[in-house]
Parts: sequence; structure tokens; C-alpha cells
Amino acid sequence: LPSRSRRSLVWPSMGDAMPLLQCVEEKQHMRVLKMIQNGADPNGNYLGVSPLSMAVEGLDVDMVALLIEWKADPLMTHRMQAPSALDLAEKLAKDGSATQQAPAAEMVQLMTDPEVVKARLKSIESMLLEQQAADQKKARVFVFVACVSAAALTIFYKYVVAAIPNEGPHGGDL
Repeated sequence: LPSRSRRSLVWPSMGDAMPLLQCVEEKQHMRVLKMIQNGADPNGNYLGVSPLSMAVEGLDVDMVALLIEWKADPLMTHRMQAPSALDLAEKLAKDGSATQQAPAAEMVQLMTDPEVVKARLKSIESMLLEQQAADQKKARVFVFVACVSAAALTIFYKYVVAAIPNEGPHGGDL
């Protein structure tokens, strides 16, 4: 159980967290995992918004589990009066709409009980593998399109551009 003392950053980073935040906002779990594995800071922030607080605001329980597993701090705040991700989840669990309360309560459990995190990660493992396969398929399609485009440009140049007579600006020989 994390200590209830508030942790605050004195000098928040400005741009380093933006790509990670964008992937959190877009619910790209596999990309977030890869970014963190490659050194992205799960406690970074952009203008006071952390990946964990964004996941809580987006009610993305799976993302919260992933970020907590990779050491995102549920008590970290980035602005003087901003609530921590745990504070935000507790508020949504208590005062949120009917559709917010259940996921928010689950997020509070994730932030306070490591065993709940382990169980949730097991349940999302197949989703992560599906996202990885989809990303690989997109990469293969991109490479295929790039190769076809290169071949088409080669043919265009060989038969169209090369066939145009190379005359000077005055229409004849220089």
C-alpha cells in the first residue's frame, strides 16, 4: 500500500513525455509497453499531466495496470494543487457517474494492491499480443506499399521521363 504522502516534482519535464502521453490517450497499450521498455519515464509529464493520471481520466483500467507494473507512481503530482492519480481515481469511484464508478474503483485497487495488478496483467496479456500482431501486420503492409511505389516510380521514369526528348530552353540544340 503506497504511503499517502504527496510526492511533487519541482521542475516538471516539458516535452519528453508527450509521445508516451499520446499513446496512453489513444489506448495503444503495446506501444506504451515498448516505449517504457525502451526508457520512457512512466512518471514523466507534459504540462502537469502524467501517463497514469491520463489513463485514470480515460477510465483505461488496463493502461493503469500496465503503468503501475512499470513503476508509475500513483501518488505523484506535477502541479501544486493537482490531485494524484490515486486521488483522482478515488474521487471518480466515489463521486463519478455510474459508468465511471466501477472502473475507477478497480483502478484504486490496482494502485493499492500489487496482487490485483498481477491478475489484471494476466488477463490483458492476450490483448497485448493481438496489438503486437496488428502492429506487425501494419508494418508489413507499409513495406509492401513502399516497394510497390518504388517499382511504379522506376517504371514511370524508365518509360515516360526517359522518353521525353531533352531539348534546351530554346527548343533545339544548344
